[in-house]
Parts: sequence; C-alpha cells; structure tokens
Amino acid sequence: MSEIFDLIKSVNRLHSKVDEINARVEFICKYPSILAFEKNIDEAAACKILKVGPYQIYKMRKTGEIEFIRYHRKILYPIESIHKFLDSQIVKTAKEDTG
Repeated sequence: MSEIFDLIKSVNRLHSKVDEINARVEFICKYPSILAFEKNIDEAAACKILKVGPYQIYKMRKTGEIEFIRYHRKILYPIESIHKFLDSQIVKTAKEDTG
C-alpha cells in the first residue's frame, strides 16, 4: 500500500515539474527578446525574471539595488544589471570544519 502512495507522490512531483517547465516555456514565448540577448528589458520581463511584483521592483530601484534606465516615461532594465543583482544574491556557504 505504501508503494502506491509513493507512486502517487512521485506522479504529483512530476506534474509539478511539468507545470514549472510549461510556465518557463510560456515566459520564453511571451518574451522572446530575452533569448536574443537584448541589452534592455521592460519592467514586466524584469519582474518575471526576478520573480517579484511591480511594487517590489520599484522599491529595488529606489534603494539602488538594481540599475535602470528612464527614457521619457518608460523604464528599462539593462540585462547586465539583472545578472549583477542576481549574482549579488548568491549565498556562499562555509565549508564544514572536519577537524
């Protein structure tokens, strides 16, 4: 009986991963410019990449966490700035002391 439950859990995890992949494919279809390595992206694409909402990215702009370009009324984000921000969020773990 536990084998059936394990199988059901595995199928549910697989279903979750398939949903995740579908979401990524939809994102790429919606924002193909990211695949073409555009230099600048709009706010919607930046929010999708960073997995934050418009208000959160607004706060990140105001605090200087992320660079942006203001051109007339449009706000763009250099893709390099997005990468730089993500790189700054990497958590480095200390090696465990084995001695």
